Amino acid sequence: MASTYVRNSSHYEEQPWKRIVTVVGATVALILASPIGFIGLSALSFVIPTGMPSPPPGIGMVLIPFWLAGAFAAPVALLVAAIAQRRIELAAAALGVALLMWGTLEPARQLVRQSIYCGLSTVAGSSKPLIAALERYRVEKGSYPDDLAALVPGYLPELPATGLAAFPRYEYFRSQGTEPPAGYELSVPFSRSLLDFSAYQYWPKHDYPRNWPLVNPEIVGDWAIWYD
Repeated sequence: MASTYVRNSSHYEEQPWKRIVTVVGATVALILASPIGFIGLSALSFVIPTGMPSPPPGIGMVLIPFWLAGAFAAPVALLVAAIAQRRIELAAAALGVALLMWGTLEPARQLVRQSIYCGLSTVAGSSKPLIAALERYRVEKGSYPDDLAALVPGYLPELPATGLAAFPRYEYFRSQGTEPPAGYELSVPFSRSLLDFSAYQYWPKHDYPRNWPLVNPEIVGDWAIWYD
């Protein structure tokens, strides 16, 4: 009987630790499933520099189903259980989950917006040698090149990186007619989610549209941000 009592006593002594582990695990899972997790994870794409491993763009969107469960199903289930069992702590948990899922949505969106500006600052700085080389080419040849490869090795030893590990690719085309952009368009496509096709763009004359009927870019310094 004594040994049984000891085993039972140790069993009950372990219970608080199990509860702590459960609470911590549930809290971490809720944070990952909240906007802090799925939107914050997407924000990493705009701050990780070239040469470092970066998560795939929009990877945070795979957590959206968990957010939907946390934003709707979990609070309702906890509230129903609180009413059925008359337990105030379950009602408090329902309120806490709902506040985490909905209350962090706008701050997380603002985090991504600020990270996009941070990414633009990196791209603008990394692109200065490329833009200067394009201008030297125009002065010497009379027009801009048909593609960026024409700048190597006469004007650049190699094409520079964008500075962002997740969005390493430049897109370039030389304009032919009188419609803007005058000269050329240099862009770095980026995405905030799996089906987002936005871009940082640079036009040498900075003649970005400001009153198009459907969409206009956000002009930041000499660059523009086009949101899909």
